Amino acid sequence: MKLSLTLLKSLWVPGVLSAALLLTGCESTKTVSGPEASAGPEGNVHGYSQVEGKAVQTKADSSKAADKSIIYEDDLVVVSKQYLSGSMAGSPFTYKINVKAKQPVTNVVVSEMLPAEIKFQSSDPKASMDQFGMPSWDLEAMKAGDQKDITVTVVPSKIGNFEVCSVVRADPMVCLPIFVGKPEITLAKVGPAAVELGKDASWTITAKNTGNAYADNVVITDKLPEGWTAKSPLSKNVGSLDPGQTATMTVVATATKPGKFVNTATSTFAQGEPVVATAPVLVQQSSLKVTKTGPANGYIFSDVPYTITVTNDGDTTLNNILVVDTLPTDSFVIEGQLAKSATVKDIDNGGRTIVPSMDPTRNVWGYWRPGSTNPQTDDSADVIEWTIDTLAPGASKSFTVNGYATRPITTTNNVTASTGEIKESAQAVTVWRAVPGIHSSIRDSIDPIQVGQETTYTLNALNQSSYETFSVTSQKVSIPSQLKIISVSAGGVISGQTVTFPQVSLAPGKEVTRSITVQAVSAGTVTTKVETMTNFRDDPILDQESTTIY
Repeated sequence: MKLSLTLLKSLWVPGVLSAALLLTGCESTKTVSGPEASAGPEGNVHGYSQVEGKAVQTKADSSKAADKSIIYEDDLVVVSKQYLSGSMAGSPFTYKINVKAKQPVTNVVVSEMLPAEIKFQSSDPKASMDQFGMPSWDLEAMKAGDQKDITVTVVPSKIGNFEVCSVVRADPMVCLPIFVGKPEITLAKVGPAAVELGKDASWTITAKNTGNAYADNVVITDKLPEGWTAKSPLSKNVGSLDPGQTATMTVVATATKPGKFVNTATSTFAQGEPVVATAPVLVQQSSLKVTKTGPANGYIFSDVPYTITVTNDGDTTLNNILVVDTLPTDSFVIEGQLAKSATVKDIDNGGRTIVPSMDPTRNVWGYWRPGSTNPQTDDSADVIEWTIDTLAPGASKSFTVNGYATRPITTTNNVTASTGEIKESAQAVTVWRAVPGIHSSIRDSIDPIQVGQETTYTLNALNQSSYETFSVTSQKVSIPSQLKIISVSAGGVISGQTVTFPQVSLAPGKEVTRSITVQAVSAGTVTTKVETMTNFRDDPILDQESTTIY
């Protein structure tokens, strides 16, 4: 149903370059603004005054008119008309029409009804003219609170009072608000850029509804690439996500193959297409190898070299590699000279660091027992440490340690190389022996002797070593033909002119004594020879004794 209303605008045009705009209402106008507003010139004057019975306009009257509006209001709209400018016949008069919607309306049309003495000149916005030359404006639909202004310019052709009325038509609209939204899912995946082979990697997958409607049946799924073993669920049913709401899923997997991989996650929801997020990851194999080489056998007090080699046999650069060589604590000492990069510690004394010094005799920097004119090695060292700042893939670094044992023993030298979670070890085993020493002799009891007289040969074998036990495997004595074998000590075996004594073991400092008694059978100077064989020599020890027979 349309509402029609009329607003009256009265114009009084005096004859002396002046005009009055009376803001008042037609009969349908409900409300007139201003405490002094009236319906015509007989009341309290609004826009003109009475002087000697005549209607005239003063400057003050014009100012008052510009400050006043005539207003109509009902349940649909509020319409007001306000004088703006103009003062005499033949010149433009300008006024403004304001339409404000109180609720949604449509088909809003404002039509002006002008008397014959008032001619329409222009308007903003532009008017449509009907067949009678009357302007109108189609304001179309308006929402509650919307306002639209129409500025109208007319030209009165005569002086006097005139009524300019507006007819406003509007249809009410009953609007049902309907919100139409759309969910939008974004997916983000965050994880490590690199991981070690055989180690776990963790990714956080976040789905967020960035749209303006809820997303239903949201499911997050992760697809691991080949070479990975899952250690957590790979799918999560989130349910619904309201606008701005997020859901996360954590995926943990173990890398089983080196290389470059792309981990892909997908989120599906009922109202849209699946979305995808990826995370590249490099599976690298950091690896460290350490070896320690040295002799399998050595002699006490004679230093031998041990070589420690650290190799980066992985595909990543390794930093701050700590190399720790643990020396045997039982009767093992390092030879004095070491590279300055080494740190030598005495673990038995609270981890004390042994400070290196210059050996004036050898003119080398090393670890020497102080106070000796012929510097000896410091035997308190327990641990030697080196730090390798950086080691590229395929690169190696070697260190040399010289050492010896102070008594016969089997030593195991252990070394470790470590960085981060990587720790490798190696060892070198050396069997240390003392250098055996033997003193052997043969002497006759009587020299010279007569034919028919007897003499006794005494054989001695002494172990001169302080540490090593060895065996005299045999002693073979050759007796000249001018002598007849009378008797031999226990164990001796006679074969012609040869006597052989069996094997005997000699502890350090011990000796064995054997004897052979012979009788001279013919004159001459003879030599009795002894071949002593041991288990530490390939060649025999030769001794002999000369005897004169007359």
